[in-house]
Amino acid sequence: ALLIEQTNAAYEERDKALFEIVALEQSERKEEETHTKRIEDLNEELLSINKQLLDRTKRMNIPVEVDPEEEERKAEERREIERVHELARLEEENARQRREKLERYEEMLRNIYEAMGISDVDELVEEYYKREELIFSKVQHENIQNDEIQQLEREIQALNKEKAMEAEQNSEVVLKDEMAD
Repeated sequence: ALLIEQTNAAYEERDKALFEIVALEQSERKEEETHTKRIEDLNEELLSINKQLLDRTKRMNIPVEVDPEEEERKAEERREIERVHELARLEEENARQRREKLERYEEMLRNIYEAMGISDVDELVEEYYKREELIFSKVQHENIQNDEIQQLEREIQALNKEKAMEAEQNSEVVLKDEMAD
């Protein structure tokens, strides 16, 4: 009974954890989409500002002086943008892998539903518990039967020994009788 209670508690914890995982993944996906959109918007804004500055400089026919510090700052900004893009790509790959894993789990659950002819999680859990209890009772019954078999085998061995001893005693009595005749 304790084992069944522990099993039930473990399955309830698993189901609760699955629901939490799904909720977290949905929240994470939404945050990721917002983050990616924000990065794209900032990148577009930066490109727009650079284009405006370049256009203004061309219209004014002002010779562009190259400021080494400004060039280094721009190079650093480009590296930072590339790093942000790489992070976004990695986050997207991670999210894709999580989605694939979730889809595999959902497919497995659909297969279980289909195989068992059940479409509700609560029904599935209830059916699982019923089958778990049935298996447990069968195992208990089998253990009892095995114990009884072992006891009967010990009794048979004891009776066989007793029979052999009686046969030996009878043969000794017959020999004594024949010798006395």
